[in-house]
Order: sequence, then structure tokens, then C-alpha cells
Amino acid sequence: MKISNSHFAESMNKLNQMGMKLIVFVLAMLLMPSVFAISVDLAEVYQSKETVILEISGNILEGIKEEQVDFKRGHVSVPLEFDIKKIGDKNYLWFIAPENENDYTLVLEDIVTTVSGQVTSVDFEQNFSVLNGSVDYNINPGFVVTSDDFSLDLFLYEDFDKEIESDFGLILLKPGENEVDFKIGDFALGVGTLSVGKYALPINILGEGRVVLPDFRFKPRILESVVLTGAREVYPFFLINSGRNAIDNIEFEYNQDVFLIEPSGISIEPDSQGEFNLSLVKEIEDELDEVIYARSGDFESELRVVISLGETEEDIVTPYLEEDYVESELFYCSELSGVICSAGETCDGEVVSSYEGACCVGSCSVPDDGGSYRWIGWVIGIVVLLIVIYVVYRYKKKKPGKDQLGKRVKEIEKK
Repeated sequence: MKISNSHFAESMNKLNQMGMKLIVFVLAMLLMPSVFAISVDLAEVYQSKETVILEISGNILEGIKEEQVDFKRGHVSVPLEFDIKKIGDKNYLWFIAPENENDYTLVLEDIVTTVSGQVTSVDFEQNFSVLNGSVDYNINPGFVVTSDDFSLDLFLYEDFDKEIESDFGLILLKPGENEVDFKIGDFALGVGTLSVGKYALPINILGEGRVVLPDFRFKPRILESVVLTGAREVYPFFLINSGRNAIDNIEFEYNQDVFLIEPSGISIEPDSQGEFNLSLVKEIEDELDEVIYARSGDFESELRVVISLGETEEDIVTPYLEEDYVESELFYCSELSGVICSAGETCDGEVVSSYEGACCVGSCSVPDDGGSYRWIGWVIGIVVLLIVIYVVYRYKKKKPGKDQLGKRVKEIEKK
């Protein structure tokens, strides 16, 4: 009597298939991070000619160039107006949606990122659709990086005037092309957002050595001086008006038992400054710490005056009168719309001098060495190894030896 071992073979095949499925699953999980390493906040549907502004997220290790961006309809590239740039620590892409209704694909090629902790290059694709019928208006460009005054082009695809809101008030759009101008002095230095109608544009206002300070301010921000006992000094200072309107009838509020300010009650034209003298009306015998206020209507600024006593001529110093004085040095970092970065952090904007030391006019971040995902690779590698060991163990355990098979045959023949 012959005994078929088909049942045994079938069991082994099922076991092998199960093991292979597990291995394939783990390998798929190993490769899956390449899909999720990059993401884009692309919507499913846009209107014809709409301005699309996107943030590209992920551990992107190298800047993305224009030649790495493509738009396709099927397998055919579609030329669109677009730009891509890193603003602060984020990557942005804007483009004008195609005019014709159809399905399209955004393609990003050769993006250098990390997959399971390993540096690699991946391609990214995401589909979107364009509906029939034009958007009411679009904007060009979709983000701004500048150190100068700039303008935005808004095109109204309607036959009647349209009012839209912005961060700087209402904007009246005429049918067709509209150019809207913006002054660099109206923006804080660094990375931010400019709202124009329904569009929110990422912006980066570059300093190039220029610090954005309050429109109405004292120069210096803090008057510090070391004098000898009995001194009666005269300190020049300025009031600056860097705004667009004149500031009239400026009045000072201060301790008149200690100081005298001349002149008073004057006006300062836009983008101008007024010069004043602060005189000590009595001899200094102890340290002074006073505050002087300048007021005009809704405008107000304050000047802190700190005068301390020295013992010798070598101690005499008035920092703001030194040749290397920088105006921002005596402003607190928060007054410069900045932050103080902690140890181990780097500044993504401009670093300027402030009363508290180095001030980051931008954002602080911890440098990324690209290894934050390395643990994923180790975990997946260990899982794969355990599965292989398990499959081999089960295979050896289930496979009968020749002696065992012969013994089973003899037992059945006896029956």
C-alpha cells in the first residue's frame, strides 16, 4: 500500500505562503515611508486659473529646484506659471491652475529626504482636478521674499468692480489686471503671512542690515551714562517718525526737578527726525533711573534714562554716543519682533543686536541631522529577522525525517 504525502506538502505550502506574505508585508512597510516621507496640502479640486499656494512638508534635506517640479495631464507635461522656494524652515510652491477642465498630476522629482533613517531620493505625485468655469480673481506671485517695496498682480475675471479685504484695508479690483503696491516699512522683519482677499501669501521680509523699529521712537531707546559726582551733562537725543503721517505738537512728560528738555511742542514730518537736548538741572550725587515720555495724540514713546556715578575719568562712558553704536542694541528683543534662541538652536531669520544680546528676528529651530527616523529602520530590520527565524523553525519542525516516514508506512501496512 502506497501512502501519499500530499497532505504534508499542502501544509508546508500553506506555511511557506504565510511566511512569504509576512515577509512581503514587512518589506512593504519598509518601503512605505517613501510614500509618506513627503506630503503636500494639495486639494482635490480647483477652479480654472485659481492661484494655488502649497506647503511641502517632510524631512527635506536639500532645496527643491524649479526643474524638479512638473505638472502632467496623463503622461503629457503641462506648462504652468509657478515658483518654489524655501521660506524660513518651510518649502512653498505656488502655481496658476490650468485653464481647461481636466485631471492633472503634480510631480516632484528626486526629493532628497530620509526613508527609515537613511538618506535617499524619492519622487512624489499627487492628483488634482480643475473644474470648468474661471475663478473670480487670482494673485501673482503666490509668495513674497524681498527686502524692498513690492507689488502684487491681481487679475479680476469679472465685468464689474470687486472689493476685497487685505491686512492693509480694502482693495478695489477693476476688471482685468490690477497692480497693488506694498511698502516694505509696513511689514515686520522675518517670516509671516500677508492676507489679500481669499489668498494667504507666505512672506519673508529680509533685513540686509535693516532693522524694523517702531514708527515713533526715541533714539537712543535707553540713555545710559556714567559720570563723575557733581557732573551736569547735556545729552543730545532724537525722536524719529518713520511713518507716513506727520506727528504734531509733541509734548514731553518728565521730572523737571532733574531734567530740562529743549525744544518742545514741535512737529516731525514723515520719514524725519527731531533733535533735542536733555540737560541735567542739578549736580548728580546719586544714581538716577528716570523715564521720559513723548506724546502726541495716539502716539507715545518712552526713554529710560540711567545715569550712574564713576570714580575716575576712565569710568566715564555714554554708549549711545560711541561710533559703533547700533540703534537696535538698546531695544529689547521682543520690541524688535524677535526671540532669544536657546543653546543648541539656530536662527532661521536675521540676527540683530538687542539690549538682551543676540536677537533672532525670525524663528529658532534645532538643526536636524537627518537621523530622526533611523530607529524605524532598526525596528523593521529586527522584525524581518524574527519572521525569517520563525519560518525556518516551523519548516524544520514540520518536516518529517526519512525514518519517521518509513515507520508510519509500516504501521499502516500492518493494519
